[in-house]
Amino acid sequence: MIDFRTRGAEYREVYLPLHGAHQAENAAIALGAAEAFFGSPLAPEVVEHACASVTMPGRLEVVGRSPLIVLDGAHNVAGAQALAQALTEELGTDGETVVVIGMLQGRDPSAILHALVRPGCARWWHARRRRRAHSRPPPSPKRRGRGT
Repeated sequence: MIDFRTRGAEYREVYLPLHGAHQAENAAIALGAAEAFFGSPLAPEVVEHACASVTMPGRLEVVGRSPLIVLDGAHNVAGAQALAQALTEELGTDGETVVVIGMLQGRDPSAILHALVRPGCARWWHARRRRRAHSRPPPSPKRRGRGT
């Protein structure tokens, strides 16, 4: 449950079915933009309905519980850091974790893995043979002295 305060209104105990503290920040920005667009505060029931019905497939999407399987499209370091924080704080991922990662060229796989890797984390690299995909795994954080 989230409390929002804008220039013109307060919305208390609004349900947002997304994982990650950053999603509450994103929702607050969207709420402020909607109020600016309409030029006035929104009806509380509109905000409650909109927030409760939002979905983001592929963003901290839980697709399995035993074992816990989470899909996320983090594609930069900030996204990987937000993912790691949410996995730890909201989904309670302690113990062994396997990260399956694939990305296109132009991204920094080492930096993204460093943001995700924490104690107990086993790392995997997967990339399909495509023109724009990385063709080999990045240097292991462990080999670079930043072990898990």
